[in-house]
Amino acid sequence: MGMYDTVYIKCPSCDKENECQTKSGDCILSSYSLYSAPMNVLAGVIGKDWCEHCKQPFIVELIHKPICIVRKLTKDEEE
Repeated sequence: MGMYDTVYIKCPSCDKENECQTKSGDCILSSYSLYSAPMNVLAGVIGKDWCEHCKQPFIVELIHKPICIVRKLTKDEEE
């Protein structure tokens, strides 16, 4: 079994938590919220993803260290 860390990200469409796995950090099976994750762990979840509950796309963006936001994708970004 591979090792990874998990970042919990709330979907901006349905407000439910998604478990996003990343191998960019220490990979010691740690769990973080989007706001408590170290920068090296966050690097693996920045970008586009899909909600595992409502199937809507969202994007995690780094605004400036250490602040990230999650927002819905625009129609242009969905492509």
